[in-house]
Amino acid sequence: LKRTAFNIILILCFLNLHSVLIGQEKDKTKYPDLIVEAFYSGYFDVFESFYGGKGIDSPIRMNVNKILGENKEKWFISLPIDSYVVLGYTDNEIFNAPNQNDIFIEDYGCCEEFVEVLASHDGISFISLGTISGCDSEIDLEETAFKETVRFLKIIGKDVKCSSPGFDLVSAYALPGANRKLISKMDEVDEFFETENNENIALILENIYFDNDSYKINQQGEKDLEIIFSKLEQFPNLKVKITGHTDSIASEEYNQQLSIKRAKSVVEYLVLKGLSKNRFTFEGLGEKKPLVPNDTESGRAINRRVELRKME
Repeated sequence: LKRTAFNIILILCFLNLHSVLIGQEKDKTKYPDLIVEAFYSGYFDVFESFYGGKGIDSPIRMNVNKILGENKEKWFISLPIDSYVVLGYTDNEIFNAPNQNDIFIEDYGCCEEFVEVLASHDGISFISLGTISGCDSEIDLEETAFKETVRFLKIIGKDVKCSSPGFDLVSAYALPGANRKLISKMDEVDEFFETENNENIALILENIYFDNDSYKINQQGEKDLEIIFSKLEQFPNLKVKITGHTDSIASEEYNQQLSIKRAKSVVEYLVLKGLSKNRFTFEGLGEKKPLVPNDTESGRAINRRVELRKME
């Protein structure tokens, strides 16, 4: 009896640890993962570009990407008057959850400096969520004029105080319950196809990475498409949209056409395997929707991708 009780305790501990780890993994998607735009006003003329720091370090020249993702080391960039950053959420979106605040904005130093926060769904039209101050600020979308899901936040400095003049931004992310996943990867392919009402989620065909200036599917990409073909055979009534993307090399017009060719090459492969062409639509978004910055070859390779979405 004692051994049975002990085994039950072990199983419960394992399940609890497993749920914690799963929660931590999902928790990572609440953070922004892309700096879409950044502008330094030059208000604090000691530096010609962004400055900030880590912990109690003295202000230093800053790479604004330091504030992306889970910022455990508390890097911050200072936003003096009229300086701003636009944060992109590519694998998640923030929505108006009922009866709670939705967005958390963290400042380092607690000097009560002000910023204006604006939100956008498409990265083009922004609506103000209001002006905030303090080190731990929360925003309830219910109390704002913004009625869509948030995929971009623009944070503009409005005040200068303290030894590091300007709001010291650490991060801006979704609070628990107000975060929705937007991306699945191939190791989640079963869940993607078998879960209902997930039309907004993109399945990244992550092994279909194209060489620069190419839309030819390589052997590893064909393995992924064999899995997709098998799944589409299992769900014969399911229709899908294929979207092609590029990096930012070459002109925007050229990349637009290249991304269309990439999406079309995937559709043609699946149709040649025997699926009806009526089950597919395809589009190209060129360089408009990067998953990561295009400033490294590895980043550009990730952005040269194809996504699959269910259609209603």
